[in-house]
Amino acid sequence: MNLKKHHVIAVRGLTVFLFFLVLEIAVAKGTINPLIIARPTAMILSLYGNIVQGEIPKLFLTTMTEVSAAFGLAALIGFLLGYFLWRYEYLGLAYETLLGALFASPLVLVYPIFLVIFGRSPAAVVAMGTLAGFIPITLGVRDGLAQVNRTFIRVGKSLNLSNRAIFWRIQLPAATPTIFSGLRLGFTYTLVNVIGVEFLAEIGGLGKLVSAAYFRFQIDTMYGGILTIIILTGIFIYLTYRIQGKVK
Repeated sequence: MNLKKHHVIAVRGLTVFLFFLVLEIAVAKGTINPLIIARPTAMILSLYGNIVQGEIPKLFLTTMTEVSAAFGLAALIGFLLGYFLWRYEYLGLAYETLLGALFASPLVLVYPIFLVIFGRSPAAVVAMGTLAGFIPITLGVRDGLAQVNRTFIRVGKSLNLSNRAIFWRIQLPAATPTIFSGLRLGFTYTLVNVIGVEFLAEIGGLGKLVSAAYFRFQIDTMYGGILTIIILTGIFIYLTYRIQGKVK
């Protein structure tokens, strides 16, 4: 099993390497216009230069601060609302479809509303991230608690456990895998929307770096910033999958 996993990782790594190699040759030979796509070596050099100068770490800290604040608010709202929709089943049935429709919608399009309310500030970015993140968390909490096997609850009652003890000792642990799936999705959507609004409004961290480089026609810097975002997003998604695997 481990050997198979190593083979999969090796194939993925080789595919990425070959892609960048072909891209490097195509841009160097002029097949692809360097004003449209930068050479991978130029991306890496630009990324290294920004790291050495301290710009990337500072912008990364700004983005992570915004993501942490937005995800914290999204988790708080999501847990409370999810519990409420589970506790009052008729409300859960009434609003689950609506929340699912909102979850499938491009919520980032409402960012101008937050710019009007909060101004061009990090608060607008955090608000947008919170809006995008709380919906999957709410659905995860509600679905996780609703899908707990009734047999577990009957066993708890047969042991004369109180309703509070049944919730904390039986229902919540049984619902944890589904709840964590909602948390993982919530974090992913929060991260994507925070960076998206940073780019669109040129506020904050890594998204602002890409936006500023785009408008200044600094192609190498722009793609270096995009490469940074892709790497960091991949790392975070990988970590959330690993944590979810441990929870299950």
